[in-house]
Amino acid sequence: TLKKFKVNPKQLYTITTDNGANIVKAVQLIENEIEIVLESENDSEPENHLDSGEILSPDISLGDHNSDSSIDSETNSLDCLEIDRSIIDDDKINCILNAADEDDIEKDNDVCEKLIFDMEMETLHIGDSTIFTGMRCVAHTLQLTVFDTLKDSNITNILSKVRALVRKLRNQTYIYILKKEKLKMPILDCNTRWHSTFDMLNRTISLKSFIQNMSGNDLKFKKYCLNNFEWKQIETISEVLLPVKICTKKLQSEQLTLSDFYGAWITCKIQIQKITNSFAQKFIRNMNIREIHIMNNNAFI
Repeated sequence: TLKKFKVNPKQLYTITTDNGANIVKAVQLIENEIEIVLESENDSEPENHLDSGEILSPDISLGDHNSDSSIDSETNSLDCLEIDRSIIDDDKINCILNAADEDDIEKDNDVCEKLIFDMEMETLHIGDSTIFTGMRCVAHTLQLTVFDTLKDSNITNILSKVRALVRKLRNQTYIYILKKEKLKMPILDCNTRWHSTFDMLNRTISLKSFIQNMSGNDLKFKKYCLNNFEWKQIETISEVLLPVKICTKKLQSEQLTLSDFYGAWITCKIQIQKITNSFAQKFIRNMNIREIHIMNNNAFI
């Protein structure tokens, strides 16, 4: 692709990616390849070859394309992630990019995070020899902060109860009643749809009166309803996730600059810090941990 648009690898400054370990690994392979090119050019001494009129080009190993076919289908994901960082070609990059598609995304989150952390630590020990760097997607990083905070067992339990309530409200009987009352439809969240958990909680809160009225008239429906403490919990979570949704929308802008990101990120932190509850405090702690990978990036500094 770079050759198609006549872009020299040395012109690359940064690549923005999501936080998947396979994507980060692919970018790091590209970074390593550029590093090899630069080192080869720096080590070459053209003055030694002026007499012969020849200038030696850097000898860069691109790997054996035929060797990829021997990868076992059951272990190709691990093999792809363990490729020598000094070897890169299109087949290996494609293998890495496709590795995560074979696994359940949610189940592999922890494994991906460990791989990313290990690779970043390796980069810190090696030091910077090129200006090229991979930049994590800031919007995705913010969503990972949300996932980190929602992992708490108490939060997980209340969210599971809200989902059960929403599923009950989404059957034909209650949909008909909601439409008759001209109320908005309940929303069920989805891990792959950003800020959908906030949308689910916010919509459920707006239907609180309807839900409580239905529980008084329908004994079967009553078991799905929330008690006062649980209503308070989802209101607290929703309050914290509102600034996150606003920030996410800003971070998804087509022409987002680093200054735009920083302004939106800091504004989100300030708004959440004003909320005095344990959920907000935990969110800020997770936000501080996640932002290290962005704030310490060479492209940002």
